[in-house]
Amino acid sequence: MEIRFLYDLPGVLVGRYLVVGDLHIGLEERLGEKGINFPNPHKVIASLITKYFSMASASRLILLGDIKESIGYPSKSEYLELQELFYDLRSLPISIVRGNHDAHLQEILERLGYAVEVKKALILDNLAFLHGNALPNEEALACSYIFEAHGHTALLHAGTEEKAFLVAKSAKKEVRAKLVLIPPINPIIAGNPISLSTARHIPAFRSGLFDFYNAWVYTKSAKVKVKNVV
Repeated sequence: MEIRFLYDLPGVLVGRYLVVGDLHIGLEERLGEKGINFPNPHKVIASLITKYFSMASASRLILLGDIKESIGYPSKSEYLELQELFYDLRSLPISIVRGNHDAHLQEILERLGYAVEVKKALILDNLAFLHGNALPNEEALACSYIFEAHGHTALLHAGTEEKAFLVAKSAKKEVRAKLVLIPPINPIIAGNPISLSTARHIPAFRSGLFDFYNAWVYTKSAKVKVKNVV
């Protein structure tokens, strides 16, 4: 199955699945309290997803968790942004994987009238789709690829910070899958530059299941191994 990085989204096209993660709807409200203003990022996110879904002739949109920013129940403004986001995406077939920020998301979607099940993990066509805040289970490790978000990965390259994709091979004989990390789609999240803390933050690396230092890092302008940048 063909895997294509969409650097300007950012997201991944896996066959005909369009995969994005870390929307963090409502983040700009918290930043606004500090005097940092970003108007309507949820509209930008919805527009980008709709554009690339159409361009790629995708058959399904897969959201890899942290759909919302709040850990618990959303504020009124965040709730309204979630309502607008899913209204704008209403024509797309959607699968949602639950992230660590997505408590009560199933309840919120039902209240909004959207019949979308929020799953802990999604397995399709021998591919595993997870958020990334927990260890992959045995079923996911037996797939050909595992796709995760959560890491907010970025690369400092030529003085510029770029959102980055990581591809890592298994470090254990019993693990068949390769791991693909996807940077956040939210345009106001610059990302976390790849460092030793990246490996500590991501359970799939922290556990030693995947080879962090020999993972490949991909950005729009660079391709480099992790061991050459940490």
